[in-house]
Amino acid sequence: MKKAFSIFLGFLLLAFPAYLLFANTHVDFLSAGIAVNATVTKVNGTDFTSTEIFLGEYRTKDVAAIKITFTRTAGSASTVDFEFQVSLDGKTNWTTAYFVKVSSATNETAISNAVRKVDLVNVYGVTHIRLYRIVNNDAANNLTAVNASISF
Repeated sequence: MKKAFSIFLGFLLLAFPAYLLFANTHVDFLSAGIAVNATVTKVNGTDFTSTEIFLGEYRTKDVAAIKITFTRTAGSASTVDFEFQVSLDGKTNWTTAYFVKVSSATNETAISNAVRKVDLVNVYGVTHIRLYRIVNNDAANNLTAVNASISF
C-alpha cells in the first residue's frame, strides 16, 4: 500500500507539470472589444493596439483556432473581415497573412446578437501573430464588442 501510494505521488509530480505544458491556451488580440461602424476599416496602430502573440510560447501544434466575436443589432449578407499579420523571424518583419483571414456575414447565427465564429489556421513557421485590420463591409450595421482570439 505504501509503495503504491509512493508511485501514485511520483506520477502526480511528473504528470502535473506536463499537463500545464500541453494545456490549451486562449489569448485575446485586444484587451477589450471595440466598436466598428458600418463600412469602416479599423487598423492596428491607428484605431487599436493588437497584442503581438509569441506562438512558440503556447504552440504544441502547427494549427491554431482563431475565434472572432462581435455584437450586432441587425445584420446582412455583407461580411466583417479580420485580417492578421505574421512574423516568421521574431518580429523583425511583419507581413499581411491572407491565409489567416477570418470572415463572417454580419447576419451569422447569433445568441443574443453576439456572433462567434472559429476558423482553424495553419501557423507553421510563424513566430508571432497580431490582428492587423477589421473591415466592416456592412453598409447598414454597426458592430460592437468586436474582438479576436487565438487558441492552441
